[in-house]
Amino acid sequence: MDLTASRPLIRRLRTPFAAVALALCLAGSAQSKVASLSASCGQGCAPSPTEFQVPPGTTARAFAIRSLSAGKACSETAQQPLKGFSIRKGPQTVLVYYIGPYGAVSDPVPLQNLELPPGTYHLYAVPATGAAVTIVFRLDRNG
Repeated sequence: MDLTASRPLIRRLRTPFAAVALALCLAGSAQSKVASLSASCGQGCAPSPTEFQVPPGTTARAFAIRSLSAGKACSETAQQPLKGFSIRKGPQTVLVYYIGPYGAVSDPVPLQNLELPPGTYHLYAVPATGAAVTIVFRLDRNG
């Protein structure tokens, strides 16, 4: 990224630290992008997954939950958690996250440690009417 356009802004900053911090942020923005995704489960437990792409030459990482809403059980005998989500690649489940009776469970890795290579993925809310999730993550260029 060419920083010549930002030089007047950097000169106006009063401290050298602020100028360096701004230059690093501007330079880093060419290497990373932040993405936000939402998924929900509608009436009758109809899933509304969100498809997303991790482009070639990038890795998705630094996942975090922005919001997570519980849903209503689809049946009286339902045993599944009512607050959570999963990320899938084709038929394979890559990550399951839910709030259980003893706290949060993230399998197979903690959410913040999840790294996804290039490919097509789907974000699903748990199968519970009204359940919803919004996650954020960073797309970093490899290399």
